[in-house]
Amino acid sequence: MQFVNSPNLLSDWEVVRHGVPQVSVLGPLLFNVYINDFPCIINKVSHSILFADDTNILVSSSDHDELNSKLNSVLHCISKQFQNNQLVLNLNKTNIVKFASSNLVTYPLNIVHNNQALTVSENIKFLGMHLDCNLTWKSHTDNLIKKLIMICCMLRKLLLTVNVKILHMVYFAHFYSQISHGIIFWGSCSSMRNVFIMH
Repeated sequence: MQFVNSPNLLSDWEVVRHGVPQVSVLGPLLFNVYINDFPCIINKVSHSILFADDTNILVSSSDHDELNSKLNSVLHCISKQFQNNQLVLNLNKTNIVKFASSNLVTYPLNIVHNNQALTVSENIKFLGMHLDCNLTWKSHTDNLIKKLIMICCMLRKLLLTVNVKILHMVYFAHFYSQISHGIIFWGSCSSMRNVFIMH
């Protein structure tokens, strides 16, 4: 898929042969129409979640061999669909995470696309949250604490120059929004104590 990312659309419009221009008003609607049938082709063996242009595919199995088979089957269906719609799977932006209990013995996944083995990541960033393969949320809370330290420094500097009302606005806009994002998921993890101490 080739996208146009230029302020002068008229001269670049001829460049786009397939896909949707990024800066057009109709872009989001046309993109949804373009990929509308994507979930239907893989729903037999997996579950798909589409959020804007971010696509997530969930495949589950208690048997390791069956999981490998399902993953390769889904990837084959995706490749076929992409070929039909003249799309290309960007492997640099494709992440695979195997979520499993830390008590289980883990076996490596063998996932191949166009004769290239795909690597399995330990951590990914998903909608502003850092997920690790055991769902301990430690990587998320560590990253959150780094952000909150910077925000605390900013609030300390502002304390000397602005009134309390503006400080409250800055707190809710920056600190509170960070700490409350996704708290329903990570709020009961063991490492949340450090975040709330900082709060």
